[in-house]
Amino acid sequence: MVPSRRPLRLQRVPRFRGRFTLAGDKSVCHRLALLGALADGETRIGNFSSAADCASTLRCLSLLGVDLSRDGSEVRVWGEGPD
Repeated sequence: MVPSRRPLRLQRVPRFRGRFTLAGDKSVCHRLALLGALADGETRIGNFSSAADCASTLRCLSLLGVDLSRDGSEVRVWGEGPD
């Protein structure tokens, strides 16, 4: 028997702040860069992958007008929030 799937409902939180350590891999790097672009303020991502496809994600975000910088394996993304 397959369990029924109910829609996942998320509620908006006023602020999400802190330091998080996640396993480093390419798919996590893509997602963190995208989340940083959607967030309001600065997001720092350490140990960002040097893979070409991750660099391409940063390049695409930059072309879309997202401010970001890269210094070695650290990436900083300045998001403008959901507005």
